[in-house]
Amino acid sequence: MTTRLAFLSWLGLAGPLALPAQQLTPTERAQAVATAWSEARYNFALWDHVRADWDSALAANLRLAAEPQTDLLFHRRLRRCLALLNDAYAAVIPPPALRSRIARPPLLLRSVERRPLILDYAENDEMRVARPERLAEVVAVQGIPAETWIRDSVLPEISAASPADRWRRAVAAMLQGEKGTPLHLSLKLPGGEMRGISVTRSVSLNDRWPLDPPPLEIDSLADGVVVVRLNSLTEEDVVRQFDRAFRDFTGVRGLVLDLRQLTEGRSRYGYDILARLVTQPLVTVRWRTPQHRAGFRAFVPADSASAWYAGGPDTITPH
Repeated sequence: MTTRLAFLSWLGLAGPLALPAQQLTPTERAQAVATAWSEARYNFALWDHVRADWDSALAANLRLAAEPQTDLLFHRRLRRCLALLNDAYAAVIPPPALRSRIARPPLLLRSVERRPLILDYAENDEMRVARPERLAEVVAVQGIPAETWIRDSVLPEISAASPADRWRRAVAAMLQGEKGTPLHLSLKLPGGEMRGISVTRSVSLNDRWPLDPPPLEIDSLADGVVVVRLNSLTEEDVVRQFDRAFRDFTGVRGLVLDLRQLTEGRSRYGYDILARLVTQPLVTVRWRTPQHRAGFRAFVPADSASAWYAGGPDTITPH
């Protein structure tokens, strides 16, 4: 079980943040740090995966919060703190006023053998001038080698459960920054030639990302093999889409279920799709989560989370 840390403390503290000229005060920043730290301390479920000293992280970030800084820098520092939890869903969600100031160019980047490749881009006036080529490798950003740029500027802020996933997420977000700022990219084209392009961070976090894939994509290969890319389980309609595509599986000799882009959603929608693919009942995994009992502090000085709540497994019945 994971924890998503909504930045409600920032929203509640800083109604005046809607005015661009105003910044959070040091006291408000310290309260936001303390709220995020406390939320994780009492509600995060995977402390056995955390190698950092969480108490030291609190002290360090309170010191940083006291320094003069922009709200954007404070957000980045808080992201670094939450990344210490090594969990993909432990995230800082900035308020809308700040989300409008964080943007990236409309370029879809993916890590291929740890190299950032451009898979696609959204057509606009700037892209028609820049002419980024699909499958081109980004070898440098602002004159800095791409690997160094990712390692030093992006990776420390990325929350993920494994080094491979952290790098993958960092590549996808490597061009994110303050909206309206320009970037110069050095590209290695598929044919081997080098070319530079200039792009602008134009699509903010408040905007719809123009390159999001649909929840369900289906491709047919030779010999009756079908590839199903399941990209999202946030809406129940994805199950209905699956049913419309495979009413009786006539002509399907093999099915590849691609879950690589699936990062969010409800388990039961996934179970509903699995029910269409199995012929025998299937038992899901068991799960458990720490159960906080404040009264235990009187008996267990080290920690009150000495009890666990265990949820029983579900059974997927063929549909």
